[in-house]
Amino acid sequence: MPDRTRVLCVFTAAYFLSFFFRSANAVIAPSLTRDMALDRFGPRWVTPVLMLTAASGSLLFAGAHSLWTLSAGRALMGAGMAGVLMGGLKALSQWYTRERFATASALLIGVGTLARWPPQRPWPC
Repeated sequence: MPDRTRVLCVFTAAYFLSFFFRSANAVIAPSLTRDMALDRFGPRWVTPVLMLTAASGSLLFAGAHSLWTLSAGRALMGAGMAGVLMGGLKALSQWYTRERFATASALLIGVGTLARWPPQRPWPC
């Protein structure tokens, strides 16, 4: 099998899994909304806990002397940051009207992505 066919197969399989996992969430959405911390406790309490988790991971990562500690720190940072965007969007949905929510959420995402400034070219060509 030519290399380009293998590349196509690998990325097609990866996209299939990506699509499956996104679709699976739609099937279990009623259970997720009932059990999600942001919906149950609100962003005012959940987001600070997530940020503290990420900060703990950052400290662990900064003081790491082994691969295990580095990995644990990164895992805590990832777990802590995983819900921050949704926490922000949930908070904005509670503070802004429907007519203003789109603008507020666009500002949240737009300013948040400035961390990647200056923009990088995605491909080296």
